[in-house]
Amino acid sequence: MRTILTIDGRTLIDDDLEQWQQRPNSELQELIKPGQKPQPWLQSALIALADAAMNQYPIEIHIVTSSTGWAIKVDAPLP
Repeated sequence: MRTILTIDGRTLIDDDLEQWQQRPNSELQELIKPGQKPQPWLQSALIALADAAMNQYPIEIHIVTSSTGWAIKVDAPLP
């Protein structure tokens, strides 16, 4: 099940989610350090990733941030 996550044009995940979990991206790990409150866009992405993992479907998540806000685009199969 292919998973893609980009943030501001940088690809943090482009892999089978199960394979990625065995060797996670260090940049993404920096964003989700224990005790650190994640940005709202990251919380949204993590919820979408968790749902894709639990329900076994491919997903693409693209996030763009700016000084005035953020946008997220999720491509995933409809239920």
